[in-house]
Amino acid sequence: MTRSPHDRDSGQIVTFYSFKGGTGRTMAVANVAWILAANGHRVLAVDWDLESPGLHHYFRPFLADKKLRHSRGVIDMIRDFAAAVVDPAADPGEPDWYQRYADVEREAVSLTWSFPGHGLIDLLPAGQQNAAYSGTVSTFDWAAFYERLGGEEFLRALRVNMSQGYDYVLIDSRTGLSDSAGMCTVNLPDTVVNCFTLNEQSIDGAAAVAESIVRLSSRRPVRILPVPMRVEDAELFKLETGRDHARQRFEPFLRLDPDAAAAYWGDVEIPYKPFFAYEEILATFGERARQEHSLLSSFERLTGIITENAVTELPPMDERERRRWLSTFERQKPSINPRTMISYASIDRTWADWIAGELEQIGQSVTLQEIELAAISSEPGTDPMPADGPAARLVVLISHDYLRSPQAAWLWDQVAERESAGGNLLRIRIDNSRLSAPFTEPHRARELELFGLSEEQARPALLSAFDQPHLEPPTGVDRQAQRSASRFPANIPPVWNTPQRNPTFTGRTRLLEELRDRLLISVTATSPQALHGLGGAGKTQIALEYVHRFAANYDIVWWIPAEQPSLVRAALSELAEALDLPTGPSTAETVDGVLDALRRGEPYRRWLLVFDNADQPEEIRQYLPAGAGHILLTTRNLAWGRYVTATEVPVFTRVESVSLIRRLVPAISEPDAEMIAGKLGDLPLVIEQAAAWLAATGMPASAYSELLDTELPRMLRENPPPGYEQTPAGTWRLSLERIRADLPAAARLLEVCAFFAPEPIPMRLLYSSTFIALLQRLDPSLQDPLLIGRLVQEIGRYALARSDTGQGTIEMHRLVQTVVRSEMTPEDRESTERSVHDVLAAANPKEPDEPKTWPDYRLIRRHLEPTGVLNSPVPAVRQLVIDMVRYLWRIGDWQDSQELGERALIAWRRGGGPDDTTTLWLRLHMANAIRSQARYAETYEIDNEVHELLLGSVGQEHPYVVMSISGLAADLKGLGRYQESLALDDQALSLAIRVLGAEAPRTIFAMSNKALSLRFIGDFRQATELDETAYQLSSKIGLHRPYALRVGASLGRDYRDLGRFTDAQRLLRQVMLRSTDVNGPAHELTLIIARILAVTLRKLGELSKSHDLTRDIKPKLERRLGRNHPEALACLNDLANIQSALGDDRAAQATAESALRQYDARFGPDHPSTLACRNNVAIFTRKLGNHEHARAISEEVIDRFRIMLGPDHPYTLACLVNRGNELFDGGDLPGARANDRDVYERLASSLGPKHPDTLAAMSNLAITLAALDEQVEARRLRQDAHNLFRETLGPDHPNTGAPIEERRLNCDIDPPSL
Repeated sequence: MTRSPHDRDSGQIVTFYSFKGGTGRTMAVANVAWILAANGHRVLAVDWDLESPGLHHYFRPFLADKKLRHSRGVIDMIRDFAAAVVDPAADPGEPDWYQRYADVEREAVSLTWSFPGHGLIDLLPAGQQNAAYSGTVSTFDWAAFYERLGGEEFLRALRVNMSQGYDYVLIDSRTGLSDSAGMCTVNLPDTVVNCFTLNEQSIDGAAAVAESIVRLSSRRPVRILPVPMRVEDAELFKLETGRDHARQRFEPFLRLDPDAAAAYWGDVEIPYKPFFAYEEILATFGERARQEHSLLSSFERLTGIITENAVTELPPMDERERRRWLSTFERQKPSINPRTMISYASIDRTWADWIAGELEQIGQSVTLQEIELAAISSEPGTDPMPADGPAARLVVLISHDYLRSPQAAWLWDQVAERESAGGNLLRIRIDNSRLSAPFTEPHRARELELFGLSEEQARPALLSAFDQPHLEPPTGVDRQAQRSASRFPANIPPVWNTPQRNPTFTGRTRLLEELRDRLLISVTATSPQALHGLGGAGKTQIALEYVHRFAANYDIVWWIPAEQPSLVRAALSELAEALDLPTGPSTAETVDGVLDALRRGEPYRRWLLVFDNADQPEEIRQYLPAGAGHILLTTRNLAWGRYVTATEVPVFTRVESVSLIRRLVPAISEPDAEMIAGKLGDLPLVIEQAAAWLAATGMPASAYSELLDTELPRMLRENPPPGYEQTPAGTWRLSLERIRADLPAAARLLEVCAFFAPEPIPMRLLYSSTFIALLQRLDPSLQDPLLIGRLVQEIGRYALARSDTGQGTIEMHRLVQTVVRSEMTPEDRESTERSVHDVLAAANPKEPDEPKTWPDYRLIRRHLEPTGVLNSPVPAVRQLVIDMVRYLWRIGDWQDSQELGERALIAWRRGGGPDDTTTLWLRLHMANAIRSQARYAETYEIDNEVHELLLGSVGQEHPYVVMSISGLAADLKGLGRYQESLALDDQALSLAIRVLGAEAPRTIFAMSNKALSLRFIGDFRQATELDETAYQLSSKIGLHRPYALRVGASLGRDYRDLGRFTDAQRLLRQVMLRSTDVNGPAHELTLIIARILAVTLRKLGELSKSHDLTRDIKPKLERRLGRNHPEALACLNDLANIQSALGDDRAAQATAESALRQYDARFGPDHPSTLACRNNVAIFTRKLGNHEHARAISEEVIDRFRIMLGPDHPYTLACLVNRGNELFDGGDLPGARANDRDVYERLASSLGPKHPDTLAAMSNLAITLAALDEQVEARRLRQDAHNLFRETLGPDHPNTGAPIEERRLNCDIDPPSL
């Protein structure tokens, strides 16, 4: 039998192929997959029959998207890859750039069945089965895919991805000879199950394909298993003739002895069973287990052959369970009454959706009918129920809102008159409302009460009401995953940040129903919906009502203020935190991460993002995620219509206006309410505020109407909204004057809030002593902060602001703010603006480095610039701006930090003259943000200029100067100028001790910075001593503080560089655990410590652990920091080193060259990090046999290191060790001896006689001397090296045996990083 060339730890890929159709190939794939998964294996079933996909039919009871209308698959992955190849933004030079397009788990859908152990079945469909699918497949250029687009590399990556993620991958290949079939039979599989029927054409075609596979797969032999299928025994003579012909044709591929061949052919046949000819039924459910001549037993035998008897049978299944599931595969005869109509009130739509979804699961055809819309669309006197066909059952959802509808009573009366109403009428009560006439009739109507029931209780109660228990779906399935529609209404999203619901929301039924229909929960791609219209038309309130009304259908509901891109980024960053996603050093990378997670549906596929007040499409579009979730925008900008589905939000209908007024003012007559609504133009915001005013004051409607007549004309002259006779501002002005008369302090609070951003204002700002002082001049009794709540309540009565007790905020509409400000004198406006600045400055936590203060800064940030803070000359206010710049830098939003600083700098320089001390302090913090973007030359110029100006203004002995010197030193480190950096770090540390004290946090920072410079120049001992001191000092303040963790990580790196691998491992594990506790496992610092630990594990010889840890943290670092971040590149370099240590030097070379290209592009060819990576490339090049090219690389690196770092720097000496290997391999033994002896002596002097690098040089020298027949010294050095390796690294370390085995050792370099 043709066998796979080697045993594999990764999964097996098995292609099921048939030369002609009709063999039962797809059925075999499905059943073998089920048998494997039922035995605890992870199985991927791939439908690669692109022209005629059908594998999903066998799994339909276990699929959420049963017809794959919205599920992507093979052709979509291939087309995505092809598009990326021609995308100029892609990096085709990077070996693994396309691997993200070969990630099958992003597209695979899981079957909703609980298999034992780790068992599962994921289905990778052929593609999204929509109207465009056929064209998508037929127009794809397979020749170009192979010849010009690197398709073979993609398939190789796909093969690796599939085999690493699953134990078995079963591919259902298309029939015949084609490009896509060739991929499945040659490029991808370890085994081909060659399916055929026992006619001559099928046998010969299958045998010819087997010959082609053998010929084309010489580099990686493919096992071929010929399998006769649809074997019928009606004509025994013809059957035996076909069997003989098949055995003869396939004998060359099996290579079995006669007895084994007979056993194989006896076991492998798949019989034909007519029962399975009518429907796609899995034999695992269609037949009892352990029936000798069943179709299931034949699939069990085939599974045994494929797995070499690792799996031979299906575990037993409860017979009742099997029969229940079998019913889901079988087509049901139409029921007597398969139609149901659900009548409901709009606010109960989630109940209607859930009930409809459950009924559709048992074969009912369900129609939804919103009671108000049904009445509008029906002609008077018409029958509300369809007359054609069987009478539909009517389900009425009884709730408070339903009972209030006049149309509901009319509908009930009409249906109740029918003679058969009792049998076809069902009342379902979903709240505790009391029934009144006519809903108590007819008495024969059945009633079901779901109010207060859990989902587990409600479902069986609902199904039993339909008297069809035989259609009840089987138990044991994940219902939430099975349905693609609504979820149980009582469920609450686990991730949620939405403002409070408006308890007085009125109307908008059609708009909400249509919006719901467009945003039905499914697995389809996002179709963003925008609500646009006039300010005050109620866009935000509609979005808010939609969110609350349909919240149960989502796992994530996230409300995003979208006025400014920075607010969007901040909200998305908060979402990343709520989802426990990795957060990057920059907000932009964090945002990219959360958008990617939403697109992939991880950890949730059902999400809803609301972008409120998104008025700038060109700035906000980039933050709209793709994926299976939903997006809802509110905007005043019609331009969104070019990009999304836009719906205009009109003003209220008159009926809605009157309804809201009378709801808030029950005593008002309908004519009076209509009169007021008419004068206010039915603008929802104004209607609500006018009603609130009337309710609060008790003023007669006629008097209020007269006030509007006298006040509104003036407002009409001040930018009235287009199309309206009256402006809403008049109503706000009247309310404001009433508040001023009744409670002046409340009016003052309103005036102050009008100068904040139109975003939620934290209530604790209102309770602050600074804010209270603004109000006490008007009301001295406000010394007690609790009395502030009375003012907020008073404002709320007039609907001029909305408080959210859940979020602890108060918010004013932008138009209200505008009107309030316009009512103030210029002097009052200027004074109030200054007061707001004082309030914000007083709220400054003044510790932007401490994570515990970041929520405070996040709340202040949204109000910073709208309040005009940047124009303030007050020192405390400017300090707030500086601290905000530093906070943004600390959280990784480098772009926002830099831009905020630049805007502040422009504002502060408007008066002309030189920069004052505060401005210089701002510039130093701006430099941090620019330096974090690796723009070291730019920041060096900034820091140098600021440093000179600071010396001239504050003198040498000043804390700001400590920071300016440290900044210059950091710039020089980034530029690779380590000696200059050390001199400045030394100066900064001395100054910090004098100015700040020996144990101050900034002094500890300066100490650690100097240690870093010492390490960079190669003085590992002094670096370690200084870091030990810094670590000891930081431990006094707390080892869990952020800077103590960083110092601990640096000290662990010091220990490793000194060769103290065990000490390094112990400390790094401790610090990593503390960082995990403080920051979380996905935090930047935790990942960096893990990377350093992974390298340490490799140095200790724990290669498997090092490899696993490196593979685990690499994608996390890339997601959090970006693929070109120095730490991410260092991890890529680490991966190359561990690949080489494990024996895969070719993979190591490709990985290292990828890292080198990125280092070169980021830092230039002469940067120490680039040179360190180039040294590692030379190692792998030599190990692959090209020692001359490796020698050329090494010589170049050695020359550059000598100039930049000096001849005795450990990096230079490491390269010299490797050059000795290259000389030895090239046959220059005298040159190798001179090199090896020289580097051994210098390493012993520099790093010590027992340092692992010194021992490597000693071992290499011994090998060289032995080759030159200088045996005496060679034996002595060999034994010494062996003994010292045993002493320092242990007897089991890979390097310990190198001297005895005469195996030359290399010295790789972990590139320096800041």
